Amino acid sequence: MDLIVLTQGFQDSLSVLGNETWGKMLEAIKGDVGMFDAGMEGGVINSEGRQYLNLSNLMAGLGTGTASRMLSSYDDPTRDAIATLDLDSYVPAETPPAMRGMKWRAAKTVGPMIGPFVSGIFNQSKAEKKYVAQFEKEVVASKQLATQDIPFSNLVEQLNALFAGQMTNIASVMLPAVVGQARMSRLFKGDDVDDLLVSLNIDLNGNPTSEMGHLMFDLAKYPEVQDTATGEEFATKLANKQFSPEFQTAFDHYMDRFGCRGIREIDIATERAHENVPAFFNQLKAIDINSDMLAKVAQRRQDAYDQLLALANQKGKGNFFKKQSALHYNLGYREMPKYFFIITLDLMRQRALQLGEEFVAQGRLDDKKQVFDLNVSQLTQAQQNSTLDLRAIIAKNLAPREKQAQVNNWPRIMNSRGRIIRAPQKPAKEGELVGQAVAPGVIRGIANVLHSPYEKPLNKGEILVTRATDPGWTPLFMNASGVVLEIGGALQHGAVIAREYGLPCVSGIENAVMNIPDGAMIEVDGSNGIVRLVEEEAELVPAI
Repeated sequence: MDLIVLTQGFQDSLSVLGNETWGKMLEAIKGDVGMFDAGMEGGVINSEGRQYLNLSNLMAGLGTGTASRMLSSYDDPTRDAIATLDLDSYVPAETPPAMRGMKWRAAKTVGPMIGPFVSGIFNQSKAEKKYVAQFEKEVVASKQLATQDIPFSNLVEQLNALFAGQMTNIASVMLPAVVGQARMSRLFKGDDVDDLLVSLNIDLNGNPTSEMGHLMFDLAKYPEVQDTATGEEFATKLANKQFSPEFQTAFDHYMDRFGCRGIREIDIATERAHENVPAFFNQLKAIDINSDMLAKVAQRRQDAYDQLLALANQKGKGNFFKKQSALHYNLGYREMPKYFFIITLDLMRQRALQLGEEFVAQGRLDDKKQVFDLNVSQLTQAQQNSTLDLRAIIAKNLAPREKQAQVNNWPRIMNSRGRIIRAPQKPAKEGELVGQAVAPGVIRGIANVLHSPYEKPLNKGEILVTRATDPGWTPLFMNASGVVLEIGGALQHGAVIAREYGLPCVSGIENAVMNIPDGAMIEVDGSNGIVRLVEEEAELVPAI
């Protein structure tokens, strides 16, 4: 199963260095579970910029039932595709050595989280403050570490060790939030309140991606942005300190918090916002500053809370609901560990680029960005051995990738015989496409089909249609009236931000970017998971 496609919201293969730094991060948080760095014997395979979950080995290590439940967190098409298989026939006759005892090793990784979880259940406010303080302290420690002149491999290892600690620390706020969400779901089981429970997931505490969107919206409203014509003019004025102190402070605050983020941000080779001010300005300039969707976010959540509380009171469970909702409110913190990784990845990137500049000055590379065509050990060896032929190493690293250069639609799941496993076509009426309902509401508008976030403008009121999104797409959601995605379940970036901004969203529409004509009038029913092609012109229908 291709994890890049399913979890990260983009198709492109990772760079050589990006593939390894992403893999090492996952290895760091999983400890000695055995899933990583074991090739075909392990549970995860990193190969030529792709990352695959070896489902056969996973079932051998965890059992078919446990592995199936783990896969239930993915989107409907993935679950439906898996359901077509006789999973037992894919389990190896013998459990690979790397996967033996996996249940026990996985349980050991949970052990350190039990104490923080218990303390968080009984005193969530204290746990939240402690976690935030630890987070900020470790960000400072990461930045200090990045200033040291140490081998690149040591930098990666030590930054990943700091990141791994995040997974234990966050248990005190995240696990109680998950418990609160589960208890509320049980409380209202059988009631027609699914849309209200979804609305309770907006305006959550501690979500850095949501905070990033709000700060971008605030920056976009400044005259310094609105009265400037081009990114180049903006960058010049910024460098010459021609803007107001108020705007400069707000801009610096954003860059300090989120300048490390960008499109395809999990790849160390991709550019960050702080590196390209003109491009960042263009993103700000494209935001519809007259939109009131962000202003209404808190009110939408409050309305949902009031209605659910009234229903809970009817059941005699009002106080129980209040307590579980308070726990659940911290669910936004789930984005914090990845945000911490992106901070540390940017530190690794800047160090790698410094080394690249040195290698160019030494005549060993033609461009500093070629360092991303080396793996961690090769980059470290290049630091220590000035005679290492980097051009020859890079040519060898890139040769296998030439065979996949034309692939632009990677399959989600395939077996060792090359068979692509697809979900059965869902029955649909003529003119309808059936997917997964991930953000409620109904809207009509013009479809704007995008393969990358800024290939063309997304105008106010248009419906964003794309394969999947990552945090680099966030500004576009402020102009959209609805969202259609091919990939991603309820926890994928596009679904989370669509709910945050109150946009109807349907995911799991197979080949949406091919089957929905660019510029067509469509209706997105995010409550029932249906996209309808509308022949006649129609005015926008407000989201419900």
